[in-house]
Amino acid sequence: MPSAKRNTKSTVSPGQPVTLRLTPAQRADIERASKSAGYPNASAFMRESVLRAVRRDDQVTELAAIESRMAASFDAMRQRVRALENASQMMLAYQDATAKLLLSCLPEPPPDAIKAATASAKKRYERLMKAIALEMTGDVAGVAAELAKRAE
Repeated sequence: MPSAKRNTKSTVSPGQPVTLRLTPAQRADIERASKSAGYPNASAFMRESVLRAVRRDDQVTELAAIESRMAASFDAMRQRVRALENASQMMLAYQDATAKLLLSCLPEPPPDAIKAATASAKKRYERLMKAIALEMTGDVAGVAAELAKRAE
């Protein structure tokens, strides 16, 4: 029931009469509700109530269609996220295998060349991070740029 008083005019124009069989208690409840809601009479209140119920059924059908479309969208997003997760795992596995290959195939520098090799490696690493930052697009570009700054 609306909390504010309604206009004294019904928004629905009367049409052909419909007969309802009500108990005296039901009739009294309808009369009381129509007066408290501000309707001019019980008929106007009942017309509005019936139309509201019909509209509610239409809204439920429309809401079900919206929910169905949303579920399909969520499912499509879930599939895309899963594909990205798989690609990310594949890239990490590739990176791990590459690192293992390099570490097992490249010899350690001699002890007297470690400082020079470390300095050279740092410079190459900085260039690598900058090159990665230039290749990245979107939000990831900011992350890569931050990594390149840290390397400096």
